[in-house]
Amino acid sequence: MTAIPFLELSKKLAEKGIRISFISTPRNIQRLPSIPPNLAGNIKFVQLPLPSVHGLPENCEASIDLQQGKIQYLKKACDVLQAPFEKLVHKDPPDLILFDFIQCWAPETAAKFGVPFLAYSASTLCFLGQPDELKFLQKRTKIEDFAVPAKWLPFPSMVSQRPDQAAQMFGQRWAATLEGCDYVAVRSCMEFEVAFLGCLEELYQKPILPVGLLP
Repeated sequence: MTAIPFLELSKKLAEKGIRISFISTPRNIQRLPSIPPNLAGNIKFVQLPLPSVHGLPENCEASIDLQQGKIQYLKKACDVLQAPFEKLVHKDPPDLILFDFIQCWAPETAAKFGVPFLAYSASTLCFLGQPDELKFLQKRTKIEDFAVPAKWLPFPSMVSQRPDQAAQMFGQRWAATLEGCDYVAVRSCMEFEVAFLGCLEELYQKPILPVGLLP
């Protein structure tokens, strides 16, 4: 079974005695593997029903359910979750919120309670650049825009990106997410990406926290 990074991180935190509310939509919660009995008391699955949005097929709650051209409707549906998510946080305020780039509105909600936090590799994030650079990613349409190392890296690198992936995944939404975070959790470790982690802290001008590879 493929590992789910946020769930693996939740397990690691739960092992330390930290209580976790793992929030997602019902269909996505149903796909998750069972929590080990010794961690069940510290991890609670919380379901937020995904709103119906014109253009989004029924029972499609993740990108794996959709063809590439339909993912835009999934993002619109996720944006409607901000209000119910905020009610949930208000009812049971957490100490910390970890989230993905799709929920670019999460920092706005988290800031109201003083609890912002994100999980990609450091090399990928360095390749994408600063938030200002991210805002223009969707305007890059030529293969050569993505098939070369980032010019802002202060060391040799072969990291590049497939244009179909980068142009669809990032852009304004990711930039808004980064700008709203107090700090960024990265799916990496110092032993594996020490140069990229240092570069990332310079690019973002905010603390970077490597949380491990989460295999």
